[in-house]
Amino acid sequence: MTEADFLNDYDPSAFERPSVTVDLVLLGLHQGQPTALLAKREQNPFAGQWALPGGFVRIDEAVDDAAKRILHD
Repeated sequence: MTEADFLNDYDPSAFERPSVTVDLVLLGLHQGQPTALLAKREQNPFAGQWALPGGFVRIDEAVDDAAKRILHD
């Protein structure tokens, strides 16, 4: 599916409200240089692009728990 197809078929009402997301910024050092964790997106939008790890917070989930789940995944 292309990104255009994805966006054409995207239905925001298909998701429970409120729709809340969490993005994670993990910083570290690699060979003395600051680094950040990035993940290659597998799904549209922006499939194949590098991004911060993140995702939706489930309705019955605390933000901290969502961050742990996303990091684990």
